[in-house]
Amino acid sequence: MAKKVMLVNATDPEEIRVATLVDGVLLDFDIEFVHNEKIKGNIYRAKVVRVDTSLQAAFVNYGASKNGFLPIGELPRDLVSPDGRRGRIQDLLSRDQEILVQAVREELGAKGAMLTGQVSLPGRYLVLTPGNPLNGISRKIESREEREYFKRLIDELEIPKDFGVIVRTASLGVTKEDFQRDLEYLLDTWKEVQTRFKHRRGPGLVWQEDDVVTRSLRDSFTQDVEEVHIDDLDTYHAAQEFFRRTMPQHLGVLQHYTGKKPLFSKFQTEEQIDRIYARKVALPSGGALVIDQTEALVAIDVNSGKTTGDNQEDTAHKTNMEAAEEV
Repeated sequence: MAKKVMLVNATDPEEIRVATLVDGVLLDFDIEFVHNEKIKGNIYRAKVVRVDTSLQAAFVNYGASKNGFLPIGELPRDLVSPDGRRGRIQDLLSRDQEILVQAVREELGAKGAMLTGQVSLPGRYLVLTPGNPLNGISRKIESREEREYFKRLIDELEIPKDFGVIVRTASLGVTKEDFQRDLEYLLDTWKEVQTRFKHRRGPGLVWQEDDVVTRSLRDSFTQDVEEVHIDDLDTYHAAQEFFRRTMPQHLGVLQHYTGKKPLFSKFQTEEQIDRIYARKVALPSGGALVIDQTEALVAIDVNSGKTTGDNQEDTAHKTNMEAAEEV
């Protein structure tokens, strides 16, 4: 069986890095710079600066240098008319109106952040959706038996009116008690968000998403992870607290790394990280990927290069299969 481990490198005061390896091969990697924190998931009090009728969207000041973009489809659910239709954005929003928004996409180039008024709060096992009383189950949970099991668990939860929950992939193997504990934590968090929004004067941060370490453990840790190595003592203690609150049965996987070699070097991860930032990525049979990021999308060009096959169709298929795995 493949061995899955997570590495948390937090000894550098400028950055925190989290890597997931399967049999020594890099599966997932995240990095956060201390002085350039991500805003995705953060919740803000925002003021409408301009309502654009042609785009059917609003530009809002949420306390950043660039205004955020709020399309009509992302307006708060309480602005929807009783018949379920949104109507026109100019009839729903006005200049200087203040609303609660959440960042769903980072600023990129000249573009401001993408925002939504439909807030969701992710927990370890559930995502809470205030104002949207519909419940759901992650599409990644494909087993019919598991989906039916989770549906029964959701029906037994004490979910307040006008709230919904979505079962996350990490919920495999958990109990009703785990769900209820996670739900109560999320409901308490929502109450705190509302209190902060009410007392905040002017645009700005209301609630900050978890740091990269907690976020990675919350979103990426699965039961098949055998070890979590953390090289910074304070970060290790913070991870212990998170595990005690959400999944105490897995506390034993946490390990404070004290080796002489840097953590990522010990697990031969640095070279693999360098490769994922390369613009050109070689494919096993001689082809290559060329990756470019624009403001709107990431473009991936697949070149067959020296790749050979019985015919052009075989070559294209082989190259595309290799490219798909590498991407």
